[in-house]
Amino acid sequence: MDTQAATLLSTLKRPAASSDSKLALLNTLKSDIKHYRVPESAQATIFECIKLAITQQASSNISASAFSTLGHLVKRLKIQDASGQSIVQLAPRLWPAIHDRLGDTRESTRAAASQAMTDLYPFLTTEVETMIRDDAIAGSNPRARQAGIQWVLKMHQEEAMPFKSYVQAIVARLEDSDGTVRETAKNVLIELFRDAPERAKADLKKQLKVFSVRLSIESQILAQITSPASLSTSQNQPALALEHKVDMLASMPNLAASINSEAAQPPPQEVVKMDPIYVQSRSELDEIFRDMPPHFEGKETEQNWTPRDKSILKLRRLTKGNAPSEYHQAFMAGIKSVMDGILKVANSLRTTMSTNGCQLVQELARTLGPAMDPHVEVLLQSFIKMSAVTKHIAAEAGKMTCDAIFQNCSYKHAMMQHIWYAAQDKNAQTRMCAPEWLKTILRRQSSYKQHFDGSGGLELAEKCIKKGLEDPKPEVKESMRAAYWTFAKGWPDKASAIMSTLDPKSKTALERDSNNPHAALHASQSSNSGAGARATGAASRNALREMMAEQRKAKAAGLLPDRPSSAMAQLSPARPRVPSNLHNGARVPSNLHSSSRPEARVVSSTSTATATPGSAAAKKGASLMSGPVRRPRRPEIARPQTADPYASKRPLRPETPAESTPGNSPPKGTGTIAPGHAASPSASPAKRSSRPSFAMSMDSGIPHMAEEEGFTMVLPNLPSHPLPTRNRSPLAYRSPLKAMFEEAREMVESFEPRAERSVEPEERAAPPRSISPIKLAPMEDVQIYEDPFVANDGEAPTDGERKVLGELPVNENVRLQSPTQSPASGDGQGSPRNLADVRSPLIATAQDRAEVQRNRRLLGAGIDRIRAKTLDAHGFRRVQDVAKSELDIWEGGKKYTELMGALVEYLQTFDEEPRFAQLAPSKTAGLKVQALGLTRTLLQLHKKQAFAWHAQVLVGVLACRRGVDGSGHVVAEIEKTAADIVAQAESSAAACIDAIVQYLPSVRRDKSASRSTAMALTLLRQLLSSAKTQSADLGPERKIRLVQTTAKFLDDREAEVRKADVELASELFELFGSSKAEFWNEFKGTDEGRLGLLTYYIARRGRAAA
Repeated sequence: MDTQAATLLSTLKRPAASSDSKLALLNTLKSDIKHYRVPESAQATIFECIKLAITQQASSNISASAFSTLGHLVKRLKIQDASGQSIVQLAPRLWPAIHDRLGDTRESTRAAASQAMTDLYPFLTTEVETMIRDDAIAGSNPRARQAGIQWVLKMHQEEAMPFKSYVQAIVARLEDSDGTVRETAKNVLIELFRDAPERAKADLKKQLKVFSVRLSIESQILAQITSPASLSTSQNQPALALEHKVDMLASMPNLAASINSEAAQPPPQEVVKMDPIYVQSRSELDEIFRDMPPHFEGKETEQNWTPRDKSILKLRRLTKGNAPSEYHQAFMAGIKSVMDGILKVANSLRTTMSTNGCQLVQELARTLGPAMDPHVEVLLQSFIKMSAVTKHIAAEAGKMTCDAIFQNCSYKHAMMQHIWYAAQDKNAQTRMCAPEWLKTILRRQSSYKQHFDGSGGLELAEKCIKKGLEDPKPEVKESMRAAYWTFAKGWPDKASAIMSTLDPKSKTALERDSNNPHAALHASQSSNSGAGARATGAASRNALREMMAEQRKAKAAGLLPDRPSSAMAQLSPARPRVPSNLHNGARVPSNLHSSSRPEARVVSSTSTATATPGSAAAKKGASLMSGPVRRPRRPEIARPQTADPYASKRPLRPETPAESTPGNSPPKGTGTIAPGHAASPSASPAKRSSRPSFAMSMDSGIPHMAEEEGFTMVLPNLPSHPLPTRNRSPLAYRSPLKAMFEEAREMVESFEPRAERSVEPEERAAPPRSISPIKLAPMEDVQIYEDPFVANDGEAPTDGERKVLGELPVNENVRLQSPTQSPASGDGQGSPRNLADVRSPLIATAQDRAEVQRNRRLLGAGIDRIRAKTLDAHGFRRVQDVAKSELDIWEGGKKYTELMGALVEYLQTFDEEPRFAQLAPSKTAGLKVQALGLTRTLLQLHKKQAFAWHAQVLVGVLACRRGVDGSGHVVAEIEKTAADIVAQAESSAAACIDAIVQYLPSVRRDKSASRSTAMALTLLRQLLSSAKTQSADLGPERKIRLVQTTAKFLDDREAEVRKADVELASELFELFGSSKAEFWNEFKGTDEGRLGLLTYYIARRGRAAA
């Protein structure tokens, strides 16, 4: 066996040996150990072989076989020597290898290492314990920590190993950075302490507090290890004691009258449930209270407020546990020792802490009751004062805490004195609380009138009620009325005497209060007495409403005044006003009216016809036929006459308009009635399907149905009866306007139900109306605009006579093509044109000019507001949208120069503006981001003009960087803007370098300026790199200035500046070529350490380049 061990050892030491040969030799040795005695001369060699085999990385089978060999070797040596002397001497050399394998990535290897520790534990107990506790559980490898914790549990369960020495190390792992280790530690502690004695569990609780284990993990562990029997016992003991007290109280006389209904109710359910803490001994409770007073010493600071809050929460949990009942004396002594601290927490400016302190006092009052009497005076003084604070949550908490004290503690005359003082307080908020507290006292003392009256409480109660009912604050009066009726239930005679002293108004309000049992009777009497007055008031209101309705009708029936003429007379179509024929009894019925009445007849536009019965019925009100009706335009505002692309008149238009109402143009033209033809816009189904559609404005082609004006937005039903029509003049051409009108009616027909669109046989048989072959552009969609269209008759002005300011109707898309054309721009009179190819160049040009003028005004206003620093973030976005437009708004570059100058000044002086210092940080950050975004837009869209501004913008960006902390989105925007400039600075790199070099001396040396300085040095390095890439010559003078600037900042206090400066100097060093002496001459007087660091970086940069 000596030879085998020596051969194996030499093989394991040779890296070139194959893994199979090593494994074969190791298995052979293991087999001999299992069957034969191990000589003492070979034991050390075998342990050395096992150590080398465990550390083998080439094959996991070798390490697994080594651990198996170790187990058999330990057993064999134990058989040969029961004391295990050889194991004690030789096994410690295996500790490093086994510890390393405890953190192996393979689970099987970790299990084998853990088993090896189990085999060696009986012989090397202290060494194994030290290694597991200090090296494995407290080590740096998370897998080793997990394996060590699991080994402790395994040894305790299988070998009954005591685990007390490991508890502290395992508890520390509950806050481990690795989640698996935390979970393993929690589960192992639960298993270890599940059946542990109570003293051991108490020790675990202390350890959890010492290591500040988070509350969620602590609660889970304690909930799992708490035995149900002890928990039920501790919970049943207070219940049994309470039941015994109730049995004693039941024998008392007048028990029902002595117990208040509110006091009998359980406390309100907690928003955040808290687990109670059950203590096992008085010493444990004393220790808990002994740890608290140091936290409450002195004023509240950032260091002690968290321990204070935790102490208050622990007191609340103790109050819910068994301490107040089982260890009452010790608990009361502890509460007394920390009472000053409780008041400090309750009066804290931190709302959550203050609320916790108030809730603790409330729970103490409910739980301890009269036992809190020694502390009542100081508590009332503090919490009555708290009820007057301006913070609503704190004031409400103080009010509820005082109420809990009045409700649960023993009554004393001092309580009524406190309420009387509160009722007289200068603060109305305290006076509003006094009635609530008074009601609590009155409810409690209604069964003890003799004691209450004899102690002077009744007199103070009367004074409080009188004072509150006369209070100038209505809320105080209202609250005191409720207290009065509570007082009246117990002392009705005294209450009547108080009411008799009130004035009639206050007495009536008191009687009508909702807390009055007879309030309904008083309300009914008052309602009967006031019925006549209300009826009179209602009649007057109805008369006023009717009068206002008549005025609105009269206003709507009246005609509007003529629209004033102005220089913008061509902006929107105006309807010519003529004397109405309404008073003469004559009316020209429209085709739309007659479409639903077969008896109606269309008269010639040159004759004056008398209204038929059908037309008389078609007056106001009957004009709204079936079909969707759009609200008419508001007639209140008289707008100037405006023109649109179709306001020009055609020289030849002999055809009569589709409708002429009394409020429209006078009859004109000649026409002949042809009763055999229908006037339907769609003459036949074939015609309807074959007519192409085109984009149009429906308001421009549908006649108005209102009586006052010529056009409205009524879409009538299509006719279903043959109607008379007019013969066309041979000279008349088919107007695009007429085509638009008919097309709109066709679309309306397509949207109506099939039954309403049915066509009579006579209509189908009617011949189609003859029209000129007009080419119509295909329509993609029907667009509805607001301005109605009126084709005014008369000759269209020539190009020289047109108004200058011509615009499209309101809200119309100016990019759409005009549906019609002006005859003046056509090929001849009446010649049809393809509407898809026609666009009015005059109108398009005028619209573009208007758009340009509007954008120029917006741009000018934006520049002025940027200079005044009054432009908000939305304004910056508007200016950016204007700058992105393709219109000529820059006036030959003048506006661009003004805008860039204003932006540069804005960025440079942003932090010096006192107005911005008053804004929230988020708003100032938004303004900087928008200004930088606008600057980048101008630089990217107008690159030729931007070259002259690169240097100034860089200086502005550096000044803006000076006032920005951290590395948020504002810094990202600043760096992005600077990067864009550096990327574009091909021909302006030298100017940018000069500007930055000139800017750096003006920066003051402080923390905020260091950010700007570091960024400036970084930009210089980037500009130098860009210039070197383009082989640009910077000149010797500029290089010297750069080196001088670099030498100046090499000794800067800020590490960020020094780092950027070293990188710049390293970049600059390469530009000097052979004249390196000029470079080093500028660093005379610089610290040797800094120069050494610079030399190191320059040398490293040279090696990297090589």
